[in-house]
Amino acid sequence: MQIMNDMELWKYSGKNVRVTFKDGMVMSGKAYDFIPSQDNPSGVASISIDIYEIYENEIKSIEEII
Repeated sequence: MQIMNDMELWKYSGKNVRVTFKDGMVMSGKAYDFIPSQDNPSGVASISIDIYEIYENEIKSIEEII
């Protein structure tokens, strides 16, 4: 399990992951479409799971699952 920063979030693109949000919610699925902070209009790095764009500042931890 890793606490996220912009330099590490990209490593999970294309992998099955479990994301734990800061509010305690958990989401699992295949991560895709990493957007670095400098390319994201919000100024925050993000990655997508299913139809959801998940911002780095919402993530408590992320781990690859098999």
